[in-house]
Amino acid sequence: MNKYFRFIINKQFRFEILAAKGFYNKMSDQKFLEKKYYMKFGKKLELHNPQTFNEKLQWLKLYDRNQLYTTLVDKYAVREYIKEKIGEEYLIPLVGGPWKSFDEIDFNMLPNQFVLKCTHDSGGLIICKDKSKLDIKTARKKINKCLRNNYYWGNREWPYKNVPPQIIAEKYMTDGNNNFLPVYKFFCFNGEPKIIQTIQNDKQPNESIDYFSIDWKLLKLRQNFPNSEKPFERPEQLSAMVEIARVLSKGKSFVRVDLYIINNEVKFSEHTFYSDSGTEKFKPENWDTKLGEWIKLSEETGGGDGVILNKLVYGVRITEKQKQEILFNSNGDVVEINEPLTISDLTDYKFFSFNGTTKAMFIATDRASTTEETKFDFFDMEFNHLPFTNGHPNADKMPICPSTFTHMKELAGRLSKGIPQARIDFYDIDGKVYFGEITLFHWSGMVPFEPDEWDKTFGDWIELKRYNGVER
Repeated sequence: MNKYFRFIINKQFRFEILAAKGFYNKMSDQKFLEKKYYMKFGKKLELHNPQTFNEKLQWLKLYDRNQLYTTLVDKYAVREYIKEKIGEEYLIPLVGGPWKSFDEIDFNMLPNQFVLKCTHDSGGLIICKDKSKLDIKTARKKINKCLRNNYYWGNREWPYKNVPPQIIAEKYMTDGNNNFLPVYKFFCFNGEPKIIQTIQNDKQPNESIDYFSIDWKLLKLRQNFPNSEKPFERPEQLSAMVEIARVLSKGKSFVRVDLYIINNEVKFSEHTFYSDSGTEKFKPENWDTKLGEWIKLSEETGGGDGVILNKLVYGVRITEKQKQEILFNSNGDVVEINEPLTISDLTDYKFFSFNGTTKAMFIATDRASTTEETKFDFFDMEFNHLPFTNGHPNADKMPICPSTFTHMKELAGRLSKGIPQARIDFYDIDGKVYFGEITLFHWSGMVPFEPDEWDKTFGDWIELKRYNGVER
């Protein structure tokens, strides 16, 4: 079918093309995912109480925003992570890069065979089997197009949003038995591999996919590609691959760990947090529910946009006209509270956390007063008052310790895991904790501490190691 005619008559195709062109970039992630899900499945996306695998993947896109995931989907930065977790021998050797542009590549320095990859997307790939026959012009056009693309916008897969676009060159790998490397993809749930997906002739017209249980029993299951005529036999390296998948998926509600077997050696391919972006149907359909049961959404899931309580995400909005606190859930619906609160009733509790460990906090009072200056009082984690100021004076009357102090401290630690430093802000309303925001750069790092020795104290708590492949 002519693609222009298809664009006119096929709403789903038209939506995907327009999304790729940036037409929906101003649409919120939630609205975008609801719209796309409806087009794919013909039903409303359930975010209040997601049950199926595909529903939960959409939920995880919105509410599981661990900063580490950005490193794990970055094809260059993830190499250091793999080296530390399972060993450098599982990486396909790098033969060049990273480069920020195609014109930086010196092809004279590359071997005769190699694979060019964009580090920030899926599909930005050039396979070179003979450098003398490489069409540089065509390769440049494809790579430059990929470098301009932010993969996040097409399916709102959040980890890709801030991956720096770069190019790397990997060693061209072949095992001599297949034209295309066989792929083994492990569906892992909270650190436990449950299902293995095998792919023959990956990304080719005759691609086929099979599914196996973890003990290599063929499953009657398919999604968007047919099953193969001759499924793979159980590999000798299965036990080793299962253990690798277990190590790499630990602490993650769901991740697909993709591996190769090349010349009898296991090699890492990639992490995939949203298999098929959660938009492909299962046949039979009950597998969508079964896999969904294996994804556990708990309070420890998340870390980007809200505190997760009873499968709802709460935040605080304050309207300018009504000066009333409003609570809303993950679908944007207003949650009723007994009595309206004015802005002056709200007290901020702001916790300084360092890679999961909370060290200090401050209480902001008089923020909405028209006659009094805002006051900041700092405390340690035993609620002892700390003798310094930062941007605002201390209050004349010492703030009291809220009954929810310990709970807020624990939540701040959970939300800051994997982040060198974050300030986690909460409200205590009638003895209940509500999430305010996450601030990564307190005062943008531009307001002095008085006395200034406290600047060094806070600095000592920030451990600068290796982030996104950069040694600090």
